[in-house]
Amino acid sequence: MKITQETNFPETERTTITVNQVNQPLFAINIRYPSWVRSQGLQIRVNDKPCEITAPPATFRSKGPGKKVT
Repeated sequence: MKITQETNFPETERTTITVNQVNQPLFAINIRYPSWVRSQGLQIRVNDKPCEITAPPATFRSKGPGKKVT
């Protein structure tokens, strides 16, 4: 599995995580965000599709290979 992160933080509040070279059809990725980030202000997209954030500040889960998370 190869995971890369692209960001210009703190100049911008955006980061992109790309997952490639996955040897299994399903996997979980956990993204931790700080408690001071309001859940209404946090946006997560997988392959440009918005995801509902149901986890409290601590984790977000997504499954599948070749995903781009922003």
